Amino acid sequence: MSNSQEEEIARDYLCFGKPDTTVIILDATCIEKNLNLVFQTLEITNKVVVCVNLLDEARKKHIRIDLKKLSNFLGVPVVGTIARKKKTLQHLLSTIVKVASSPHINKPNLVTYHPIIEDSLLMLESTLQKHLPKEYAYLSRWTALKLIDGEPSILRSMEKHFSLSFSEENIQNKLDEAKELLSENDIDEENFRDKIVSSIVLTAEDVHNHVVSYEGLARFKP
Repeated sequence: MSNSQEEEIARDYLCFGKPDTTVIILDATCIEKNLNLVFQTLEITNKVVVCVNLLDEARKKHIRIDLKKLSNFLGVPVVGTIARKKKTLQHLLSTIVKVASSPHINKPNLVTYHPIIEDSLLMLESTLQKHLPKEYAYLSRWTALKLIDGEPSILRSMEKHFSLSFSEENIQNKLDEAKELLSENDIDEENFRDKIVSSIVLTAEDVHNHVVSYEGLARFKP
């Protein structure tokens, strides 16, 4: 999810800073590639508002986006905005306040990975939930994903903020079992991340195809 020091700082804040609300801004003229970031963010927080900006530019290109359907697919509020229309910005602000102050817990629709990967995540989650600090229990699935992925920088950040060592015997044993299950099904360190990325990209494409329509010649996507 992060490729630079700046992105690592932003990632760590989203993961461990407990923001009241995270607003993800999508370009209405090309939401498919932006949806990849949305699904990655939903793995680490449910306090999310998706803002689809530049709706006026999209309309000029004969692009129509069903915001209600997009919200249903994502499981979080979606608001459309046009910078010149104050009402749309006010609606965005009120939605942010509502999400930040509401005791209601959103249940984002997360990406479903390869069945064997899902099984391996479940194996780890149950153990992690017993060891993670209570305030970070909601990150058990994401933590399992990152443990299997093994990216050093995020593992260091996780151990620091969780005050937890992943070399703890119970965790390490479950991690070994999860990796063994993956290996038995020809999923190794080299192709694990590829399969994760592929699932995210395919899910983003599927959602895009359901919520975006093109009129006239614009149906032939540039």
